[in-house]
Amino acid sequence: MVSISMRNKLLIHILTFAIVLLGWQYLAKWIDNDHLFPTLQSLGNELIHLSSTDHFFNSVLSTTLRGCVGIVISLIAALGMSVAFVKIPFVKELLNPLIVMMRTIPTISFILLAIIFLNVETIPIVIALLVMFPILCQNLTGGLEKLNSDLTVMAHQFHIGSVNKFTQIIYPQIKPYLFSGLASSMGYGWRAIIMGEVLAMTDFGIGKQLKDAQYHLDVSSLVAWTIVAIGISYIFDVLIKKLSRLNFPILFIKQKSSDIIPSDIILDNISFDYPERSILKDYSLKLEKGHSYALLGNSGVGKTTLMSIIGGWRKASKGSISTIQNAAVVFQSPMLINQLNPVQNIMLTLANIYPKQQAQKIAIDILQTVGLGNHLDAAVTHLSYGQQQRVAIARALSFPAEVVLMDEPFKGLQPSLTNQLIDLTLELQRKHNFVFLFITHHMREVEYMRAETICLNEIN
Repeated sequence: MVSISMRNKLLIHILTFAIVLLGWQYLAKWIDNDHLFPTLQSLGNELIHLSSTDHFFNSVLSTTLRGCVGIVISLIAALGMSVAFVKIPFVKELLNPLIVMMRTIPTISFILLAIIFLNVETIPIVIALLVMFPILCQNLTGGLEKLNSDLTVMAHQFHIGSVNKFTQIIYPQIKPYLFSGLASSMGYGWRAIIMGEVLAMTDFGIGKQLKDAQYHLDVSSLVAWTIVAIGISYIFDVLIKKLSRLNFPILFIKQKSSDIIPSDIILDNISFDYPERSILKDYSLKLEKGHSYALLGNSGVGKTTLMSIIGGWRKASKGSISTIQNAAVVFQSPMLINQLNPVQNIMLTLANIYPKQQAQKIAIDILQTVGLGNHLDAAVTHLSYGQQQRVAIARALSFPAEVVLMDEPFKGLQPSLTNQLIDLTLELQRKHNFVFLFITHHMREVEYMRAETICLNEIN
């Protein structure tokens, strides 16, 4: 597929606009009746005349305010409803057919019913709500349903603050659905608002002016007000596109938080039950600070489950475990934030621990150490899997923690690079005295690290 540059798109739009104007002027000259089909010069004069009248500003402002109020109310209502749909499946099963039905009802039906029951000035806003709400609700529900739950676990594990969690993890995932819904709903919404103004005969508004022009058979005024309506819609469309390109900055604390003091980790008679089977039963374990452990066993015996219980993103069905303040994790997949570069991915997890400049220095230093100094500003989606995994390892090793947990962290990496990362881990462990526990299927990694082995079997 051949892509079109922004400059070429602009030229195409200008060409399209020019063709429309030339076509209009040709028809106007051919018809040769300025009252029936005004020329471009007549329309220009009419626009200048309208803009100088007292009611121009009031009409444009009234319609714009009704549109803004309708958009805000629709967005708030749609967000609340979509959250309810995702959190409570029964609510979605109950109300979703109504949302679908609202999208199929002709707009004119809403307007005629509103004229019967509502105040004239509120009709356009209510119509905008009824037209825009179902579109936004369905789009936002789709976005929320597709949220990556693994990224939510990662955010919890690295104690990412609620504001940063929303702006850097949740919002970027739902943003395409949100702005797609806004673009679609606003297109219908402006037409519905103006149609409501026309039929309800509001005191002010573009629709009111269109109705007056039609009543007096003033084609020039009718077309001129239509151009004004198109202009307002276009301005809001441009604003929506600009807003869709905005990203929020990461928020950092002002002062460094207190240091983490590592301690031994004790699991006492831990059990964990899945709905279909038990995977851990009365399992006890002591992990000493400053020691390295390799967790071995066949697939399905509970290695990742045990690690998740130690890390705190799963709770044991019974038994107890030492309180762990911070646990750094390398998951089975890198779990990076796509819109952030490698430095920002690490800085995000450090934002609640260090001020911005210190977090940035730590992130850059650790990435250079793992061999990614030439990819600091790269899009993570352009990195290979091995490079993404190194970013994830760097993120975990830069995070102050009592225990560092890694689930098959060296999978797909060259042996020489694996050794380099193991050396870095051991160096940092000697400095910070944390517990290091990793899952692996390769004894070469265990032997190089000289790690103590923990073997899990079926039901331990």
